[in-house]
Amino acid sequence: RTDILSDLDIDVNRIKTWDDVVDILPLLQAKNMTFALPSKVNTYSMFLYQMGGDYYYQNGKRSALDDKIALDAFKYWMDFYTEYGLVVDYSFENRFRTGEMPIGIADYTSYNLLSISAPEINGLWTMTQIPGLKDENGNINNVAPSSGAGCVLMSDSPHKEEAWEFMKWWTSSEIQYSYGRELEAVMGPAARYNTANMEALKLLSWSTNDRNNLFAQSKNLKGIPQVPGGYYTERNLNFAKLAVLNKKSEPRQVLMKYVKDINTELRYKRKEFKLSSD
Repeated sequence: RTDILSDLDIDVNRIKTWDDVVDILPLLQAKNMTFALPSKVNTYSMFLYQMGGDYYYQNGKRSALDDKIALDAFKYWMDFYTEYGLVVDYSFENRFRTGEMPIGIADYTSYNLLSISAPEINGLWTMTQIPGLKDENGNINNVAPSSGAGCVLMSDSPHKEEAWEFMKWWTSSEIQYSYGRELEAVMGPAARYNTANMEALKLLSWSTNDRNNLFAQSKNLKGIPQVPGGYYTERNLNFAKLAVLNKKSEPRQVLMKYVKDINTELRYKRKEFKLSSD
């Protein structure tokens, strides 16, 4: 919310690191406002990657969440709620509209929701890149986790050639742009299409500033590895998070406890799929 931040003398373009975020929290909280930081596991992934950590050793044979970097990243994430008083559960779109959360992290598809649910603040907000962490050389790492979807062609399909041609057609820049443009023409900006085709994304009706920031952030994305038994990682990270927030458990100790459960499931699934665990 550029209007509110301007009134507070906060320049969003100068918020480059998480230290900058911490610095503005007293200004926000003095006005009964706050910063929106999702309590979902993807937020942990962001801090983990920005600190240079990873989820697994040896391509998924063992969890790397017992590494010092991973443990520090988990505590860093939890401190925003336990030490700085950020809200755990909230509706970003509602609180952003009312001004209670004039700045925060949200999926860029929130643009769609805000366009239709908060037309009264059109022109009073913008998107920018997420904050990062400085490394020992002073460089800012603002990498974010990414996820995606894909097309699948079954090996026993009787129409392999036709299906392959359809997949190439559907994912092409021209068709993805045409579909996105027609969707928005019928339903308005609320239906802005979040295509994975970068050429098509360039042509959709983003403002110059929003498009530049989207493409700048897209160069700093890292996917989360999917490994046999990997579903246990997110589940147990959530358990660890709830133990800290609800039971006041010590972050590093509680995560170490759940890493044992993750490793047990990883070994079980690798054995099921006849994969080496050595």
